Amino acid sequence: MKKNNTKSFCLAAFQLKGIGFAFILLSIILNSCGSSNSESNDASGKIKDSSQTFIQKVISKVSPKKKIEHCEFDMKQQTSDFLKDKPQFANYKWNNQQKEAVLLLDGKDTLTIHHGGCHYFEFSINLKTVTKDNSIDDSVFWFNTALSYAKDLFDKGDYELMKKDIETHEYDITKGEDVKFYSFPHEKYDEFYIRISFEHKAKEVEVGYSYSANTEN
Repeated sequence: MKKNNTKSFCLAAFQLKGIGFAFILLSIILNSCGSSNSESNDASGKIKDSSQTFIQKVISKVSPKKKIEHCEFDMKQQTSDFLKDKPQFANYKWNNQQKEAVLLLDGKDTLTIHHGGCHYFEFSINLKTVTKDNSIDDSVFWFNTALSYAKDLFDKGDYELMKKDIETHEYDITKGEDVKFYSFPHEKYDEFYIRISFEHKAKEVEVGYSYSANTEN
């Protein structure tokens, strides 16, 4: 009779909702449920803790381990050191999670420098301006603005290549209603570009490049 009551009590515990309350009951009830079986079935005198095994299975289902993403590039090495010898960009705030340096220019315009990535490495310089009155079709002005930042931050070879391609019109243009994307050829990079955008009532010019681990070197 006592064994039947215990089994009924165990079944009632499993029907209760709420993980926290069930864990408390499981640790007490299943221990008593399992102890009677283990004492009668284990002739060697060793007590089997079946309740602990069951609880571990429940916990593993409720709290599965998150998979750790494998990055092609070592993000721990991606710091703001590339700006160390650039005094004109000294007043930045570094966001290590986003791998971005943000600078406020003249109290109004914002310069965002992205340098890093997990599967793709990206180096881009984005100027968001409210002080420039030039239209989106003033490509000469926006090209010169982009090149001025590329000259300060990119490798000399990349800067000179982009400058030459602009002068010889060696680029492809993709146009939208409020955006122009200029793509330049490069033997190493997947993208080598200048983007001019007037979307969302904001004027932006961005120059940058990106590549995957497969195209590196």
